[in-house]
Amino acid sequence: TMGRAIRTPAFWALFLVYFWTAVAAYAVLPQSVAILVERGFDPLVAAGAFGFTGLLSTVGIIAMGWISDRVGRFPSVVGSYVMSIAGTSCLLAITWYQDWVLVYGFVILFGLVQGARGPVIAALVAVLYRGGSVGAIFGTLSMALGLGASMGSYLSGLLHDVTGDYVASFALAIAGSVLGCLSYTFSKSLRTETLRQS
Repeated sequence: TMGRAIRTPAFWALFLVYFWTAVAAYAVLPQSVAILVERGFDPLVAAGAFGFTGLLSTVGIIAMGWISDRVGRFPSVVGSYVMSIAGTSCLLAITWYQDWVLVYGFVILFGLVQGARGPVIAALVAVLYRGGSVGAIFGTLSMALGLGASMGSYLSGLLHDVTGDYVASFALAIAGSVLGCLSYTFSKSLRTETLRQS
C-alpha cells in the first residue's frame, strides 16, 4: 500500500532521485538558449540547439531502456548522470569560451540523457513494489519532479539575476546531478533492486 511504501527507505531515495534530477534539468533548460544568445551565437542557432536536445532525448530514452536491460539499471543510471554533468559543464564553459565544440558537447551529452532516467525509475517502482499500489506510489513520487522542476527553474533564474551570469545557475545544475546520483548510489534498495523495510 501507499502507507507501507512511504515507510521504506527506497521510496525516499527515489523521491530524492526524482527531485534532484529535476532540479538539475530545469536549472539548465530555461537558460540554455539565453546563454548562447548572450555569448554571441545566432538566436536561430541557439533555438536549434535547444530543439536538438529535445530530439535527442527521444533517442536517449529508448537507448537507456535497451542499455539498462543489458548492462543493468545501476551502471546505466550512473553513466547517465556523468553525461548530464559533462553536458552541463560544456554549457557552463561557454561562459568563457564561445566554441562550437562546446555547443555540440552540450546538445549531444545533455540531450541524450534528458528524461532518460524516467523509464528506469518507473521500472524500479514496479520491481520494488510489485503487487502493491504501483500507480499511486509512482504518482506520489512524481510530485518530486514538479517540486524539483519549479525549484530548479526559479533558483536558476534568481542566481542569474543576482550574479549577472550563468556560472552559479549551472553549478546548481551540476550539484543537482551529483546529489541525484548519490541518492541513487547510496540506496542499497535501489542498487540491489530489493526492498528493505524501515
